[in-house]
Amino acid sequence: MSKIICVASHKNGSGKTTTAVNLSSTLAISEKNTLIVDCDPRGNATSNLGIEKNIISNGIHDALIEEIPLEEIIQQSSLDFLQVIPAISDQFQIEKNLSKNPDNNINLRNLLKSLSDKYEYIIIDTPPESGFLTSMAMVASDSLLITLECQDDAFDGLGEFLGNVKKAKIETNPGLKVAGILFTMCEDFDEIKEKFSEEALSSIRNFVCSTTIPADKQVRNISGVGKPLVLHDIMSKGSIAYLNLAAELINRL
Repeated sequence: MSKIICVASHKNGSGKTTTAVNLSSTLAISEKNTLIVDCDPRGNATSNLGIEKNIISNGIHDALIEEIPLEEIIQQSSLDFLQVIPAISDQFQIEKNLSKNPDNNINLRNLLKSLSDKYEYIIIDTPPESGFLTSMAMVASDSLLITLECQDDAFDGLGEFLGNVKKAKIETNPGLKVAGILFTMCEDFDEIKEKFSEEALSSIRNFVCSTTIPADKQVRNISGVGKPLVLHDIMSKGSIAYLNLAAELINRL
């Protein structure tokens, strides 16, 4: 049975897609059969794994709305144990089309049921906005990994986002849990403690991952390379951090 992890954030620039791509890749190099589902219409996770969107006929939108068989959509990445349900560039209407019918909120969950015995881990990348696609991804998931950039305004809007998580849990997915809150763009917990007060951290302390993602130049620049960080430089600080994150999440789940 697959463990389905939704990677989400209430703010753009928090390292959400970078985390989805590199978490799925580190699971794959650990020989865990892994699928990444690109639910962000921008398709950055798709591109970051070296898949050329302009030569793909079908993406996640076609599976969810047109019921195109998954066998015609799933792409193989450069890693043996990692496959991709891509988002392609002409599908920016996906959220608008899906949100016309609230019942579509369960479409992704139903779609992934057919894959539950094929993959050990399914990682869902979401848009930076807390809209219909993010809600749909939460409904489809067992757990949620929230990325927070280690900046002074990181908590702005977090309460509202967690309210949306609670709503998804109450209304549609009672099994949804927060697997972790991941701080990005920081070296260690000392930096987190410098940025945020004890009072601010107290309400989320039980969820905060012990792993942090460093402000590593390679982490920031890897999106233009077309391959995950672990294939670019497995000994970099960022690669080691994502390897540690994968191990931590395996233990947490």
